[in-house]
Amino acid sequence: MKKQTVRYLIRYGVHINKMNEVILFNQYFTSPKDSTEVIFATLPINLLCLASFLRNKGIGCKIYELGIFEQKEIKRENDIIRCGISDQEIAAIIGNENPKIIGLGCMYSIHYIDVLAIARLIKKVNPEIKVVLGGNHATVFSESILKDEAFDFIVRGEGELTFYELCISIFNGNSNFSNIGGLSFRDNFKNVIVNHPRGLIADLDNLPEIDYALLDVRKYADFNRRNPYLMRSPAIGIITSRGCPGKCIFCTVKAVWGRTWRGKGAKRTVDEIELLNKEYGIREFSILDDSASLDKKRWDGICSEIIKRGLDIRWTTPNGIAHWTLDKPILKKMKQSGCYRITFGIESGSQETRLFIGKDSLLSQAKK
Repeated sequence: MKKQTVRYLIRYGVHINKMNEVILFNQYFTSPKDSTEVIFATLPINLLCLASFLRNKGIGCKIYELGIFEQKEIKRENDIIRCGISDQEIAAIIGNENPKIIGLGCMYSIHYIDVLAIARLIKKVNPEIKVVLGGNHATVFSESILKDEAFDFIVRGEGELTFYELCISIFNGNSNFSNIGGLSFRDNFKNVIVNHPRGLIADLDNLPEIDYALLDVRKYADFNRRNPYLMRSPAIGIITSRGCPGKCIFCTVKAVWGRTWRGKGAKRTVDEIELLNKEYGIREFSILDDSASLDKKRWDGICSEIIKRGLDIRWTTPNGIAHWTLDKPILKKMKQSGCYRITFGIESGSQETRLFIGKDSLLSQAKK
């Protein structure tokens, strides 16, 4: 542990010798019993970023996967299909770890019902554990969510700094959370308090490297072998930037990142790709950014760095890429660096509709 980190933690009274005072749950999913939908576990990059940040600061943190990797692990309970481990197994994890804080994420509103069930189970096992929720749904609906006492805190927007400061306060026995930007909570009178928003981290390269050893990466990657649309396996998703400055009216990206965009540097990005390729055997990457190619110089640099290092990989952009940021030279370099499939967010063939939804680029450019 770095000396300055130790001094900081001692100053704030954190018990730096205790491990795993924080655990993070990657949720399970349920579907109606007559549904054909089965949701398998996917690598929780959001939780990996949080856990890596906390551990870099000297706070013990583990991630537990509550979902499933195999069809045979599906459970049928009453009127639902449960794609995840049982309540008994989750309760055993809580009992064995006995953490002070458990963090959950909720990206999509349709999955909130399962997150709520997990939070209520945590409180049933140990009411003293502080339950913290983050993600898009939590950011937008923090006030209504906190009406349920299963949740103690909501981390709105970008999570690392807010969650870290909250952990420091809880470990130090503080009960005044009013100065933590980006936090929502209930006060002693059960009033919901929504603190001021937190500014975003300006330079993503200042964040610690993601500690992929926190999870069994190959287990997530091997699951993708059954995906017929992949050229190679094992494959995994990565994120090289945060946010999108677009004004598409249907998108919730702005709830967490605002109308901003920040990208990891080309070297930092390819360092991560090379690590996953050489240490974990990952042969294909899905770049899951909301707007990966916005900075043309960076995007060109990423491709050049992959080529320079001679990385034998394939990669795609399944979340979509801004077609107006591309031209023939960069497309050729993308192909040379291993890209074989890109997805365009054109949304509509009607220019009038595109203008209505907030896309002001020309259809002629998309066609070209």
